[in-house]
Amino acid sequence: MALEEATGRDKDVLLAAQKNPDALGGAFKGAQARGGKLGAAATQHLLEAARVALSGEARDAAWALRVLNGLPAVAGPVKPPADVLGLLASAVGARAPEEVRIAAAEALLRYSPSEGVTAVGKQLAEPTTPEGVKVGFLLVCAASNVKDAQALARDALKDVPYRVAVPIGLSFAGTKDGAGTLLTAVKEGKAPARLLQEKAILERLK
Repeated sequence: MALEEATGRDKDVLLAAQKNPDALGGAFKGAQARGGKLGAAATQHLLEAARVALSGEARDAAWALRVLNGLPAVAGPVKPPADVLGLLASAVGARAPEEVRIAAAEALLRYSPSEGVTAVGKQLAEPTTPEGVKVGFLLVCAASNVKDAQALARDALKDVPYRVAVPIGLSFAGTKDGAGTLLTAVKEGKAPARLLQEKAILERLK
């Protein structure tokens, strides 16, 4: 949507963004803080800004991923274009900071679950993927509402060190579907039974 087609808050957001590149991110944060909703024009502008940022430096990519992962809360259902999804898939497997790769996995699972599961699964099976990145991927998968992503985290529970299994179990316990997956995994011997003795996990399961 062009600026001349925008009205109200959207027009204010786009006008501010033209004057200051950081204003768009500021408007996004403001909408988050207020619990308000962005309209179509501002949403599309944010998606375009995120696309450009994902193609740039890691710092810019980190900003884009914060926007993409928070956008549904302030804009409702969002469908990024295919090139943005492609950039997210590339970021999952890129030689980038851990937080960028993990946030990219979260965004890809949110917007294109099948692509997200494929990209994350490939990196989990890759011996050169750093341990910290793998753990981050598993936490994102456990907290996801995507069944195939949850399965990746569930299947890893029996092989990871217990210190890693605990935060994964905590992520599972944070959602209704995840809690069911965790309880079933323990029942079937696919996860350590003592996870259900962890106070933090028990609190979330109540």
